[in-house]
Amino acid sequence: MSNPGHFSPDNPPPDVYARACTPVGFDRPASGLAVATFVVACVLGLLMIVSNLSAGAAIADLETATRTGVYDDTWATVYDGTALALLPGIIVVWVVTCIWLGQVRRHAKSINPVYPHARRVGWVWAGWLVPIVNLWFPFQVVRDIYAAASRFLMPSAMRWWWGLWLVMLFANRVLDSMMSSQLDSLDFDSGPVVVLGVIATTATLGALVAWGLTMRHVVNALDRADRAPTVG
Repeated sequence: MSNPGHFSPDNPPPDVYARACTPVGFDRPASGLAVATFVVACVLGLLMIVSNLSAGAAIADLETATRTGVYDDTWATVYDGTALALLPGIIVVWVVTCIWLGQVRRHAKSINPVYPHARRVGWVWAGWLVPIVNLWFPFQVVRDIYAAASRFLMPSAMRWWWGLWLVMLFANRVLDSMMSSQLDSLDFDSGPVVVLGVIATTATLGALVAWGLTMRHVVNALDRADRAPTVG
């Protein structure tokens, strides 16, 4: 007959069961917010894809109009409509993403308070906005959140996410500049616009997939760290 006051592998303290069944610090709201973060990113990505692909079609319609005198503004209307929706969409994605990153960063700090994050907490928000440094600060923020909670090497999805994000960013900037230049000069050439639209669209799709995988790696790393046995 076992002694009720004696704890053994067959009779562990009650808190062992609690740790085994419920991750002590696991932030379920942050995990749920990850889903919302990915959903709004996908909606914004869809708007960007429609804008990128309709740009070439709109310029092609203008090319046809200069030759025939007949203008169909269907694609121009689509392009203008998505352009109007992009700014509020970007703001929503920025706010939701930064709230989620702030939560998981606090979670990672509670797990590993001594890990040296490369950027202070304020850069979770400002890193996306400040010119030049926005080319690498957000990546460092996400990288360090993962590293603080995980014993594993940084997953390749994280590198793909940021690399494709940069390709998407530059392709969209060049595409916007080319559209403005052709509309100002009235010298229309849809070929380069279509090519850039396809490049930007491909990078956007790839970045979305890699971002979803990156978020899953971060959430799983925090989950594993919370489930790890407590020493001492």
